[in-house]
Amino acid sequence: MVGQVFQIILIPVIGAIIGWVTNILAIRLLFYPRQPFRLPVVGYEVQGLIPKRRLDLARDIGRVVEKELLSLDDVLTRINTPEIRLRIADAASKQVVSRVKGKIPNYIPRSVVRLIEEGVYSWLLKEFPSLYEKTIYQVSGQVKEEIKVAEIIEHKLHQFELEKFEELINGVASREFRHIEWVGAILGFFIGLVQVGVFYVFQ
Repeated sequence: MVGQVFQIILIPVIGAIIGWVTNILAIRLLFYPRQPFRLPVVGYEVQGLIPKRRLDLARDIGRVVEKELLSLDDVLTRINTPEIRLRIADAASKQVVSRVKGKIPNYIPRSVVRLIEEGVYSWLLKEFPSLYEKTIYQVSGQVKEEIKVAEIIEHKLHQFELEKFEELINGVASREFRHIEWVGAILGFFIGLVQVGVFYVFQ
């Protein structure tokens, strides 16, 4: 009787351990081994999924980000809002006024200089937003041809060291990885219970 109870407990526990360890190995095999390793006798080459397909993954991630998440049209739209135009107009106008002020001779009365500054600033602040919008519209086609978001992302990912890439993924998905490990343990435990049930039903 004691042996049967021990067996009923042991099989699900072993199943839980197997499920847990299997999922841990599956997650580790995403990153390891980093260099290709050929198994002796069978000659089968083993390498982590991410190291093996790093270039393909970088290219695919870049394409997906550009197509689905962050296209250049989105960027141009974001930098061409009324608020952005006003901020740029204010900053650019102040810079121009400062340059103009530096070119005015010292013998010009301060009151006249102030009027010039205020006039230039007001004119620029009024005209610059529309000029900025027209400029963005005119150069947008050229910018789209010369700047490829997908290529930038792909290049950045190529520069990532594998250790850095692993840290990045673990930093984002470490909780989900632990969840997968525990799900494996739970599924293994229930599979063990089913095995025990099947064994005693057909015994």
